[in-house]
Amino acid sequence: MRRPVLVLLVAVAACRPSEAAPIDDHDNPAVTAAVKAMAVGETAHLLTTDRRPGSAADSLRGDELVIAIRDAIGKYSAPDLAVRDGYRELRDGDTAVRAIVHFFNWRNRIEEAVRFNPAKPAALIYRRGRNGYRLLGATYTAPGASTEEALDQRVPLSVAQWHQHVDLCVPKPDDTARWSEIGADGKPVFGPGSAIDTKAGCDSVAGVFQPRVFGWMLEARVFTSDNPDSIWGETPSTAPAARATVDSTVAIAPQPEARKPEPSKAESPKTVFEKGSVISDGVSVGWERFEAVSRSRGPHPALIFLHGPAEDSVARESAKKLAARGYVVEILRYADIGDQRTDFAQWMRAVGDAITQLGTAPGVDSTKIGLVGAKVGAALALHRAQVDKRVKVVVEYFGAYRVRDPANAGKLPPVFIVGGTGEEARRLDVMLTKYNVPHQIDVTESQQTPEHVVDFLRRYLPPE
Repeated sequence: MRRPVLVLLVAVAACRPSEAAPIDDHDNPAVTAAVKAMAVGETAHLLTTDRRPGSAADSLRGDELVIAIRDAIGKYSAPDLAVRDGYRELRDGDTAVRAIVHFFNWRNRIEEAVRFNPAKPAALIYRRGRNGYRLLGATYTAPGASTEEALDQRVPLSVAQWHQHVDLCVPKPDDTARWSEIGADGKPVFGPGSAIDTKAGCDSVAGVFQPRVFGWMLEARVFTSDNPDSIWGETPSTAPAARATVDSTVAIAPQPEARKPEPSKAESPKTVFEKGSVISDGVSVGWERFEAVSRSRGPHPALIFLHGPAEDSVARESAKKLAARGYVVEILRYADIGDQRTDFAQWMRAVGDAITQLGTAPGVDSTKIGLVGAKVGAALALHRAQVDKRVKVVVEYFGAYRVRDPANAGKLPPVFIVGGTGEEARRLDVMLTKYNVPHQIDVTESQQTPEHVVDFLRRYLPPE
């Protein structure tokens, strides 16, 4: 089966020069047009797929893709590491002054003509600043003739919009100086800013008409946010103003100007409590946070509590108990936005944004974060942990874990099941056992935090 694939890849390279321009030829007009188009954003030359209605299944698949992409490309934190694996910077005459730069891998681009592999993007996206490069995410491509159904199989169209740069007029390869020409209408004669969008019009200025450049493209800026609207490559002019941006995705509550001095050996440490919020999908989600009671400066492991309003008093008492054991504990008011029937996917994203924010808080060890949930919050904790490898442990009270593919349970971190006499608990116990996920089950009916839950947390999320 390998030989036909190789033949097809060669055919793609040989027969589609407009989409297969060599990226190391920085004078190639198609490459230059692509770079300029990516920098400009939406123009008359930008074609996008229609956004489809969302579903819980699509949201879950989108979250799983984000985690997979982060895991795969995180090793390319600096461009020199990417260059070693065949990535080359896409350039045009203005690249030196651009803040956003793309490093392209031609081999991956060819392979994307026949398959989608999140671990092998066609390009990596970096932000260039005074302190060097910061990896933002990746760009994926697909053949320009792909149907929307085929694109939806790669990344759900309810989650992301693919785009093409189409109907571009570019200078001939030996006339690259003409890029700077301005027409009678005051617009550039060539490139994405040009009003020319037909072959006849391009012929009239002695240019080369490009029906499309690179085919379908999709940006996944997975290191900028947990908000899907910020991740999945919306162009600047189409992104709603209310949605989060790279720099404003998470609103962190004001921190005290100075941390309280550590208690002396003669006095008992006291729990420090504060309130704040995280912005998710443009909505403020409140939280209450209890600092770890410890003589160590940390960093400390952290837990996010997902409880409904009816469990407020129980959650606070449990939070204080765990804070006294060296954990930073945050009670997230996820239920303040929407309801279970229509907004579970939004709650999932809110938890992801809360994890991102908490991981940057002073005194928190971002590699040691767990989720504790009750009832609906327990289901939320389990489903978030399934797609988010930052979650290292889950404690669930009376929750439900419903997945179409039971093998997804194998993606969970260690789980403590409280209220193990119910059908849901037994079902989860069977799945975790089958897929060798470390777990423990307890038959208590109380939502208090028993000592053996603390022991479980200390085993898999040990404090300093």
